[in-house]
Amino acid sequence: MKDIEKERHRCEVRWLIKIAKEHGWTPVMKFFDMPAIQNRKIALQIDVKDQVKKGNTGQKGEWYE
Repeated sequence: MKDIEKERHRCEVRWLIKIAKEHGWTPVMKFFDMPAIQNRKIALQIDVKDQVKKGNTGQKGEWYE
């Protein structure tokens, strides 16, 4: 994954975590159903689950290896 794409992905994961914390998981699940993101859906789902498990709260720059 190129650096720009990697950072875009991480930003999107943090955004989804923040949405879930503020509005619940329903809007996140609706986002995952959008046709426009189907090519990256699995990677997003995996990283959202992993980052939440590691304690990521969706704050800017937050990422756990």
